[in-house]
Amino acid sequence: MSTRWTLHVENFAKIKSADIEIAPFVGIVGENNTGKSYLMSLLWGLMTFPAIPFDIEMDTSCEPYRKCKNIVESHHEASFILSEEEKRVFIEYFNACLRINKSEILQTAFNYKVKADAIEIREYSSNVTYRVTFSLGKLTNSQGVKRDCDHFAGFRDASPGSFLALSRMLLLQGIGNVSWFSGAHFFPASRTGFMLTYPQLVGQSLEDNYSLATEPRTKTQLTLPYIRFLQFITSYKEAEDNNPDEPFADFVENELTHGRIMSTEAKMPVLTYRPDGSEKNLPLHVSSSVVTEVAPLLMAFRDKEKRGVYFIEEPEAHLHPELQKKMAQLLIRMSNGGKGVFITTHSDTIIQHINNMLMLGKTDSKDLMTKYGYKTEDLLKTENVKLYQFVHDEDGMSILMPLEKTDYGFVVPTFNDSLKNLLDETYAFQGE
Repeated sequence: MSTRWTLHVENFAKIKSADIEIAPFVGIVGENNTGKSYLMSLLWGLMTFPAIPFDIEMDTSCEPYRKCKNIVESHHEASFILSEEEKRVFIEYFNACLRINKSEILQTAFNYKVKADAIEIREYSSNVTYRVTFSLGKLTNSQGVKRDCDHFAGFRDASPGSFLALSRMLLLQGIGNVSWFSGAHFFPASRTGFMLTYPQLVGQSLEDNYSLATEPRTKTQLTLPYIRFLQFITSYKEAEDNNPDEPFADFVENELTHGRIMSTEAKMPVLTYRPDGSEKNLPLHVSSSVVTEVAPLLMAFRDKEKRGVYFIEEPEAHLHPELQKKMAQLLIRMSNGGKGVFITTHSDTIIQHINNMLMLGKTDSKDLMTKYGYKTEDLLKTENVKLYQFVHDEDGMSILMPLEKTDYGFVVPTFNDSLKNLLDETYAFQGE
């Protein structure tokens, strides 16, 4: 199953323009202060909209709403399969709601007045089949179990809220195993600082700054993705047996932390780290920074509540190049395992590993896979990866550009230019 669409933004914060196609694995590179975190936070917000806490204004006067109503009324059976054209109509309604709620979404997500001239979903396509009903209470059991589709979506009525819920489902299914209630994970760049201070932060007090009141609150100087991250940490509950994400958790402990990260059963979780070969549990504040950096990922894998999309800022933070390579391997396995993976990175090691797995995936050489210890879940397909770079224009604004793709992978000018300048200095100082 595959769902693709492009997010288009104009004059959003530092970003003059951006068109980013959604894929199972998306990466953004660029200099500091070019808008990477802004774009990641916006994407996260769209994938949790309308679950973010403000009163959503439904547009019932627009043409897309009338088209949605006509679709429902034209199908006389209790449930029906959505055509490709009908899917796009519901996406049009999502865009209509997005336009009239744009200011509130940005205010809520960023806890600050951020402007954008345009935020729009474009170029939607999906091979995911949906059987839907807008009269769930009248649907018989036999009608509700038809398996001629990938997903069944049941709504009690043909209301604007039901249309919006369906449109969000259309956007998310096929990217990752997304639950309507759980949304997407967001892992900020400053993970270590949060992991060392979260016991002093009360999750519910953060929520109080984002009540359902329409008037914006400014008590907490944190963006909503950061607040949701802290609330996830402070409300962590470990899953029971048969955890589908346990292979990812095992990879973290075996390849990255080389030890087990454990949580106490308490009102607020207290994490400890036990290095391999040791019988002593260490508190996080005396553990290696690699532990505090990757602990949130491990918690997400073992959390009782599963989320299908992961936004990770700078996954390479605090990691030696060898561990950066292992992190890239984990991210690819997550993507191949059904997670939607979105990263920002300054790591040429991570990008090179992505390129290596693209090339190995094309050759499909069993000998090379055996020699270097890779498995099928480590390989990448070109169509599943989208990489972008922010560049500055003459006005100091930034523009998102797709990275050039060659037979050897993606070309990253922001890394290559810096490395070339460093090498030029090296040769000059060596007298060569």
